[in-house]
This record gives sequence, structure tokens and C-alpha cells, in this order.
Amino acid sequence: MTQGVLWATRPFVSWVIFGKGVNYMHGLSRKVTKVSIAVLLALFMVLNCFSIVSLQMAYASVVQPMISAGTYHSLALKSDGTVWAWGQNSYGQLGDGTTTNRYTPVQVQGLSDVVAVAAGGGHSLALKSDGTVWAWGANNYGQLGDGTTANRYTPVQVQGLSGVVAIAAALGSHSLALKSDGTVWAWGYNYYGQLGDGTTTNRYTPVQVQGLSNVVAIAAGGSYSLALKSDGTVCAWGYNGQGQLGDGTTTNRYTPVQVQNQNLQSSVVAIATHGNHSLALKSDGTVWAWGANAYGQLGDGTTTNRLTPVQVWNLSGVVAIAGGGNHSLALKSDGTVWAWGYNGAGQLGDGTTISRYTPVQVQGLSGVVAVAGGSNHSLALKSDGTVWAWGQNGYGQLGDGTTTNRTTPVQVLNLNLGPWITSITVTPSPVNLPKGRTQQLTVVANYSDGSSQDVTSSATYSSMNPSVASVSSSGLVTAVNTGSTAITVSYGSLSTQVPVTVTAAVVDSLTITPSSVTLPKGGTQQLTVTANYSDGSSQDVTGSASYSSSNPSVATVSSSGLISAVEVGSAAITVSYGGKTSEVPVQVTAAQGGPLISEINVLGGVAYEVNGREVWYVNSDIVSIEISFVLSGTYHLRYDPGNGSWLGWYTRNGSGVVETVVLAKGIGANLVRIEAEKDGNTDYRELIIVVDQVSPSILKLRGFRGATATSDPSGTAILEINVTDNLPGQLYYQYQINGGIPSSWFSLTGGTISIPGLSPGANSITVNVKDQVGNVSSATITIFRI
Repeated sequence: MTQGVLWATRPFVSWVIFGKGVNYMHGLSRKVTKVSIAVLLALFMVLNCFSIVSLQMAYASVVQPMISAGTYHSLALKSDGTVWAWGQNSYGQLGDGTTTNRYTPVQVQGLSDVVAVAAGGGHSLALKSDGTVWAWGANNYGQLGDGTTANRYTPVQVQGLSGVVAIAAALGSHSLALKSDGTVWAWGYNYYGQLGDGTTTNRYTPVQVQGLSNVVAIAAGGSYSLALKSDGTVCAWGYNGQGQLGDGTTTNRYTPVQVQNQNLQSSVVAIATHGNHSLALKSDGTVWAWGANAYGQLGDGTTTNRLTPVQVWNLSGVVAIAGGGNHSLALKSDGTVWAWGYNGAGQLGDGTTISRYTPVQVQGLSGVVAVAGGSNHSLALKSDGTVWAWGQNGYGQLGDGTTTNRTTPVQVLNLNLGPWITSITVTPSPVNLPKGRTQQLTVVANYSDGSSQDVTSSATYSSMNPSVASVSSSGLVTAVNTGSTAITVSYGSLSTQVPVTVTAAVVDSLTITPSSVTLPKGGTQQLTVTANYSDGSSQDVTGSASYSSSNPSVATVSSSGLISAVEVGSAAITVSYGGKTSEVPVQVTAAQGGPLISEINVLGGVAYEVNGREVWYVNSDIVSIEISFVLSGTYHLRYDPGNGSWLGWYTRNGSGVVETVVLAKGIGANLVRIEAEKDGNTDYRELIIVVDQVSPSILKLRGFRGATATSDPSGTAILEINVTDNLPGQLYYQYQINGGIPSSWFSLTGGTISIPGLSPGANSITVNVKDQVGNVSSATITIFRI
């Protein structure tokens, strides 16, 4: 069986990194607000080679619990798709229809089927499973994307967005969305170019960020934005006063530029930002940072701003990152949380208010699966579904029912987000199939509470090489051609690969002809063996199969499959090939008395029943008779052509032989006897053959007004006709006008025939009549068309 590895046990819908930063508004005083970053789709894109589309499908199929920290409020997504909020509510950012601060969680009104959330400075975002985005709270710069600047106390839909797979809400009053086609869209405040559309114009509905494609994750900083591309590179745009764009300058950028650092090229799996510093997580579990560093939030042991990325000290084995306003968080693979930077409100969770320039461990936390950073508070989600918080609490953003700051984690009251999917198990794994065979995969989701659930029908599947093995939407693997490949199985944010090896086609069954044999003593029967393969092909393997008899005293079988009847009784012939066997029952009868001739046909003749006997009509004294035998093998054959004398014996093989017989008499009935002999057993058949060489008699052929008549104006003449024949049976006619091409033959069923196509004036019409054995008579008449 195969399970998702540790990296894959941190579902991307919860690896969201939030924090608080410093936003320098042009012409305004220093103002503390909030920014959140996108769901970390990139981690799974890079590690598991997901496509954007497959991620979207997996993303919508299951809801993982999720947390998000805003400037002074917090959000949580439960596994049932509902959203809960607590803390500051001055702008309606809690979405409960009021502006009342809440010290414990309340449910956001009118939202269901949510798969991701993002908390901004004074606004909140939610992504639904149908790919639409919903927003509520502060809207002074259009950050809600509904085309207005009116605050909203309950969620409204962001206009013109669909197919979204990730969202980000910024402290600088702008919002981001990542679509399934890899493009990024932005709306809200744009003074520093943080919307990336090449302007500084605020936007009240989404516009596309210029020059970006193949994006797998997004993050929104104080007044700037980040994007992670599928090749592992990072791009940035917007405000750059402290070097937070990472391009080696402090120049603002209105469209995306690439973060400069050779150590980060093609290796980043997650990004984070909140205030004015940026974080990146590499696939080797190390963390890198750049931008503002006044409080040590870059973790390099200094307070020096960095214009390009530097490595965070003494930190490895990291699986998720989060940026706070002026602090940073990291989640390690052992479930512990580490923090560094500003600690004035206890947001580092180490029991002090001392700022740290390198990471320290958050006290009393284990089993953590997700982290989030607010302006001056932090959140953690544990695998048991509980949420823990520490740091600033003036608005109740810690959710413990108080407004008391906490320097170590406390549990958010009355909130459990539900079990966490820790891994998926796929069986069987690996898969080994011969060409043409199929194998149904079974997928089980394993939860943090110890429970599990069959999710085969909800998982998504893709083959790395469909020309070797394909997979259906229900998980049915089909072996197409020999070779090796892998099936990627995804559920929610988790994925794993099932190795598949396709070997050569194997024999599924044998077809033996005949399937049962009855032979007279001394008779023989050749078997034919066909191997049916797993890929649908078949092959004659008679010469390669092996044979054995259960009772050689009754019937023997040769190495080539020829059965010989030895004695009266029963036996079974076992045929083996390619690991498959089949039995052919054999019955041996006495040598005399068994039928040998199964059917006789006179080729070119017409059969009638006369006085209970079958009579064949032909038009020649030389006839061809087809004889079919009951058994295969060698026969002796002779016949009496009707004169009472048997002609000599002939040797014939097989069934369906054709014999040419010269009848003894001319016109008239002939009683022909045919006799066959095989292995001492004889059989004969009698048939009556009548030679009919008399053509039909045309007694009358004329128009309705006499031998010479006038056709109707359409050029069609109706002729009276009267024909007799010496023998009963169907008669046929055809016509020819003025020596032209004869018509087809038609059945003569009445006393009139219709002749179309006459030309004006005289028309010479020849009518031919034939009987069933081909004897023909003709008559000619002239018809005038006026």
C-alpha cells in the first residue's frame, strides 16, 4: 500500500501564512494594518507534480480545517464548510451582521461550502467549492470587489470571478485571487502598484495582473504582492521601500519582477508575507527571508534590511511558514512551532516579550498542522481540530473570552474545526498488470482522530503515461502497453503515486473446436485450439498446445491434437496452453449405423416440396451437388445418377465437398442416390432432381387497345401479359426499349406490366420472361407514344 509522505500530510488548504506588517501610506502617518497570504497550493504542485486544474478539482472535493489571522481579527474554516470569526468587528469583518467585537467565535452568516478563508486588515475573504469568491468588512478602497466602496457586514460575491483556487487578503487594503488557469487577479488599493496592472489606479472589481502565468500560489503583503510559479521561482510587485520585492533594489514595481537569489531558483515550494518582509520555503525544508528587518523578523541574527533573500538561521525540517506584522512563524515536520522577530505582545509564544533575531520554540505546542500570523498575534491549528492563540488580545482576537495578552498559547473557546486528513492509503500498490487487464484502485482517507473513510469515488486520478496505463475517473487502471508508469491519486490537498508495471499479454482462456466430440469406433477428429489473450487478441496455438486423454483405452490424442476413437465409451481430452486448461468430452460409438451425411444441396437448383418429398429443379443434365459430412476426416463416396447403377468409389476429405453428377436421363425426374463410407460405417441419401429445359410460353402480350397501342402522356405503357410454364414456380420479366439496355428482372405477379420511359413516336418493346431455373422466352410489341 502507499501512503502520502510527511510533506503531503499538511493539506494546502490549511498551510496559509498570515501576519501583520507596516504600511507606509503616501502622505499619511505610519499605520499598522494586516495582510494575509494565499493558500499554499505551490507546495503540492512542486512536490507532487500537480497541474493547476487537478489541484482545483482536488481542492473542491474535500474541506480541510483552516485558520487565518487578520490585523485584529481571526478566521477559522471548519471541515463542514462553515466559517467562524472572532476579534475586532468595527467594519463588519466578522460577517455576523453586526459591528460588535467578539471574544469567542461566531459563525459568519450565509456561507457554506467554503474551502478557504483569508483575513485582511479590516476585511475578510472566502473561497467556495464552486470557485467563486465572497467578501465582507471594510471596503473603502474597493477591496471587497463588489464594484462599490460600501462596507459589508455579511458576505457579498466578488464580481466577475470564477474558477478560483486560492485567495489572499492584504493589510494594505487589496485582495488577490489565483485562477485554475494559472493567472492572478487583483482589486482594491493600488497606490504602490500592488495590483500589478501597470497603474496606480484603485480597482473596485478584479483586474488581471500583467505578465504572469503558470502561478501556483499567491501572497499579499502590506502594499505589495508575491506569486510562486510552477517552476519554483518567485515574482513580486508593489511597494519596495525595505527591499521586500527581493529584486536587489528599493524601487516600487507596477508589474511583476523576479526575486533575485541563485539559492531560490526553481526550488521554492511555499511563500509568505504580511507586513513588509517576505518568506520562502524551499523543498529542502529551509526558510529564506528578505525585506524589513528592524525587529529581527528575517531570522538571520541581525536587524539589517535585506534586498535579496537570506537564510533563516538554525531552522530545518520546516513544512509550513507564516509571516506576521513584524514576526515570523515556522511549522516543523515534528508538529512543533518556531517563531522570531517582534515580541512586544508575546506573539512569539516563548513566555516573554523579548524580540528574537533567530527562531525560538513556541511553548507547550505539539501536534500542530497549520499556523497563521496576525499583526501582533499568532494562531495554530492542532491535528485534533482545536485552535490555539497567543500574543495581542485587545479586541478578543485570541478567542479565549478575554482581552488579556498571552505570551504562551491558550485554546480558542468553543471551537473545534473537525478531524484533519493526515494521509491517504491506496491499494493495491504497486500495480502489476499484463497488457489488457484492469485493476480497480481503492482510496482511503485517514483522519487525525484515528478514523478513516473510503473516498475512492471522490478522489481524482491521472496517469503519467497513458500510453502505458490509463486510469478512469473512478480509479480503474487499464494496462495499455508494456512498460512502467505511475498513477497519481489525489484527495483534497493530498496526493500519492502508485507505480504501475505492464507486462506482456497473457492467456485468459482457450477456445477448443469442436468443444465436444462424438466418433464412431475407428474414427478421428482434429482439434483446433485458439488462445484468447488479455489484450483482446487471439491466436491459433493448435501446434503449441499440449494434449492428454483421461482414458486412452477409449480415445487417444496425438501431440498435434488429433483424436482417435479406440473403443466404445467416454473419455475427456485435456488441452493446456499458457497456464490455462480446457476439457473436450469425447463419446465413442459403435462403428456401424451412425449417420455420416448431414446435408445435401444442389448448386443452382431450386427446391420444392412435392408430395412430402424435396424435389430440386435444374435446367441442365450436368449438376453440381454439395455434400456436407457429420465428421471430418477421409470418406469414400459414390453415387447412382438415376439409372440404377453405382459409379465407382471416390476418396474425399473434409466437409462441404462438391461433386459433379451427369444425370442418366434427359428431361424428366432423376432419383439420385449418394452413399458415403468411413471407418466401416456407411450412410446414403436420396434426392429427386428434375431437369427443366422448357421455357415459359408467352400467350399474350399487347396493349389495352390491341397489339399496337398508345402510351399515356407520361411515356408509360401498361401491357397485358399472359404466361404459362410447364412447372409451377415464380416467373420473372424484364424489358428492353428500342434495343437499349435491358431492365432489371421483376417478379411477374399479375396480368399486366408497366413499361416506363417511352419516347415520342414508335417504340419497339421486347419483353423477356424466365422461370426459376433460368429458361427464357421473349416477345416484342410496338407501342406509340403520342
